Amino acid sequence: MSIEPTTPAPLERKLQRNVEIFHLLVNGVKDYAIFMLDPRGNIITWNEGAQRIKGYKADEIIGKHFSTFYTDDAKSAGHPEKALQVTTRNGSYEEEGWRVKKDGSKFWASVVISAIHEKGELIGFTKVTRDLTERRQAEQQREIDSRLLAQSNEELQRALQLKNLFLSTISHEVRTPMGGIIGMAELLTLKNLGEEENEMVRSIFDSSKRLLQLLNDMLDGARMESGKLQLEFRRFSLKAIIGDTIQLIKPQASKKELRVVELCDESVPEFLCGDEYRIRQILLNIAFNAVKFTSSGEIRISCSPKNVSGSVTIVRIAVADTGIGINQEDQQKLFEPFSQAGSSTPRLYGGTGLGLSISKGLVELMNGEIGVDSESGMGATFWFDIPFDAEKCLG
Repeated sequence: MSIEPTTPAPLERKLQRNVEIFHLLVNGVKDYAIFMLDPRGNIITWNEGAQRIKGYKADEIIGKHFSTFYTDDAKSAGHPEKALQVTTRNGSYEEEGWRVKKDGSKFWASVVISAIHEKGELIGFTKVTRDLTERRQAEQQREIDSRLLAQSNEELQRALQLKNLFLSTISHEVRTPMGGIIGMAELLTLKNLGEEENEMVRSIFDSSKRLLQLLNDMLDGARMESGKLQLEFRRFSLKAIIGDTIQLIKPQASKKELRVVELCDESVPEFLCGDEYRIRQILLNIAFNAVKFTSSGEIRISCSPKNVSGSVTIVRIAVADTGIGINQEDQQKLFEPFSQAGSSTPRLYGGTGLGLSISKGLVELMNGEIGVDSESGMGATFWFDIPFDAEKCLG
């Protein structure tokens, strides 16, 4: 009695044929782990990419269950089996998660499992895995950086709030006695106390006013940083502000024998709509600086329309002097807080360097632009362009 050779079952023949085709197509792929599973989840092929990513050679892993690559927690939860169930039901399954290499180290994997059917019969699965550990680590670092940035922002906001509270409190507490000192000193300047005594009183009066201005500048800076400084819009005369400014700077200018000249274009509207107090503050800051840094010659204050569009008129206000001038390097930092042109400037001329910084903040709050044209030893022209919208004062 002869024994007939065993013929592979139809299912096994189909699987073997697919394995051979699969092997030819993907064996040389190195960037992806691509392998096949039988219907029970056992590994039946292994490509070079799988060996590179997971660390196993083909003869070490073929025949083992694919759950070998899962973490203990995932295996305890039955995750590998659930993945195959979902794949069988839906045809494919995708996920990202931690997987385990041969040496026990973990890597972040992007996994795609696909079911293989032939004539409606499940004959196995293909599994494609990509190592995305670097991307995952970058994402985690971004998450850490984002949390640190959010924490830093919160701390910064708290610090700003404390600073603003401190400045507001100090300003309120100091202004009252400072106002009294200034008032008394001003009254004493009107009395004939003797030449030396009058000079001392004048020094007290000037120093007190300078200290009060410093407090006001610091408070304005804090308000602008916190976004709490509000503009007020009303009709006002720019030419009147320029006239008042000239009267205020003339005493100091006269002591230096400086001429003060007004050049306001006749086409500038008689009345503009804006924050009169803040325009006056900016102009006074710049004008007093011009007097301070000019030893001979003149101070020229001008205004002219730069552009008119509908209800908006952009006006350029400029203060030109014949003073010490400013080199290009110092111009870059001139509008920064507590900054002045040159390291010796505060010693020679005094001041904190807050005035121009405050002026810049106010101009930008009014959607304007501020700048300076100057050369060292050739004088300087500080200018600011402000858009005035007449409609904001209607009604």
